Amino acid sequence: MTDMGRWSINGSVRDASDNQALNGIKVDLEYRGVPIRSYYTQRNGTFEFNSVRNGDYTIAVNQDGYEPASVDLTVSGADVYAVSIDLKKANADSSPGASGATISAHELHAPPKARDAYEKGLDLVRSKAAYKDAIAQFQEAIKDFPDYYEAYAMEGAAYMALKDAPSAEAALRKSVQLSASHYFDALSLLAGLLNGTARYAEAQTTAQQTIALDASSWQGHFELARSLLALGHPADAETSALRARELKPDNPKVYLLLAKIHYTQRNSTALLQDCNDYLKVDSTSPVADQVRKNRDQLLAANPQLQTQAEAQPSSLPPTQTPVQTQPQAQPDESRPHLAPPQN
Repeated sequence: MTDMGRWSINGSVRDASDNQALNGIKVDLEYRGVPIRSYYTQRNGTFEFNSVRNGDYTIAVNQDGYEPASVDLTVSGADVYAVSIDLKKANADSSPGASGATISAHELHAPPKARDAYEKGLDLVRSKAAYKDAIAQFQEAIKDFPDYYEAYAMEGAAYMALKDAPSAEAALRKSVQLSASHYFDALSLLAGLLNGTARYAEAQTTAQQTIALDASSWQGHFELARSLLALGHPADAETSALRARELKPDNPKVYLLLAKIHYTQRNSTALLQDCNDYLKVDSTSPVADQVRKNRDQLLAANPQLQTQAEAQPSSLPPTQTPVQTQPQAQPDESRPHLAPPQN
């Protein structure tokens, strides 16, 4: 979960005809019909937008060879998970299952009534941020299909959005149990919850399981770094955080975590680099204002760092720098003060 009234949107893009993940597909985040950010899908067709303010948005895909597709959603005080976009090939004949929600191999065993309730729950999360109503739909899906570990995971995510950690944990652990620890989303969410409730040893184990399932996903490395730092292993935490940065260089949370690690190590040069790189991916939020103040204080105390910083190239690949253009009018939101470095 992001800080200071900024949230994340994540999901995946697939071919509707065969449910195959589509990598390298441009996904646009639109506000009032204007594209404000773009992202190219990575392994497993995944995408993620970070530091998104509360408001109504559209996720749009216009890919050659496919019909245009879009999903409307609302960001309201929590991350938005599992946005699914299925692309239908242009000029393809309409057929059952050629469009609509992405169905996993496991979900194909679910009765239609259960799948319908699950999709209704997802829609309530995406478009209305109606988490309580969504939970009711996920529970209906589970009632009709008790092995529906995807529904348990999304129920857990909804409880996390409602700040109900005990209920979220129960749902996520049930998802992990039913999937025999093979469902990435459940493990990733559980690792974050365990870190957030200061159970770092459990979080470390869960994060390691997440990495074992998908070593190319930044979430597992990020959560592992969080737990290792809290357990007093900053060098190992740095290794994991650097891997997370390599996999997700446009995520401001990664740079805040690296800043915390380097602050712990008293590595002023690396800490300055973290601040500079953070400001390249988020230059306008209240967190960015605090990072800027901390950077200025660091430079005031260590003037020689400026020369070193100018001689050292940024660790953020220029091609990965996200579009920072924001619309002129954004919805109002609360912005409590929080001094970095934070997780």
